[in-house]
Amino acid sequence: MLRTKLLAMGGAAAVALTLMAPADLTSAATPAEVIAQRKALMDLQGATAIGIVAAMKAGDTAMVAKLAGPLSRSAGVIPSFFDKGTGSEAGKTAALPAIWEKWDDFKAAAAKLGTESAKLAEAAKEGNQAAVAAQFSALAKSCDGCHETFRAK
Repeated sequence: MLRTKLLAMGGAAAVALTLMAPADLTSAATPAEVIAQRKALMDLQGATAIGIVAAMKAGDTAMVAKLAGPLSRSAGVIPSFFDKGTGSEAGKTAALPAIWEKWDDFKAAAAKLGTESAKLAEAAKEGNQAAVAAQFSALAKSCDGCHETFRAK
């Protein structure tokens, strides 16, 4: 399977290439592969958020915009990394059963991350550091909202 080969390349590369691959090429992954790839996706998103914070501290709104755009796009694929059967029954994961029990709420939370990070990219393009800080706060709340409900502590 393509997804298995991508996973063997390393989590970050696998997620990056999976995001670019047609859905039908990645749909037959094992539950363990899905869990590993979603962990890699979340690690990339966390690293991107850390990069955004560093750019904000440096006053580099252009870099904030460069990082927030991909974060917004990756948020759109979050649900595709939560196939049924990839909860704790399939391996070590912080994903709570609430994800599948409240699927529409989960998808809405992922969409909110996308919306808030897109707004951050736009605010950063304008170069207004106060607006960037305010929008980053909204972005962080969208992360917390999902993690509080759908992720084990």
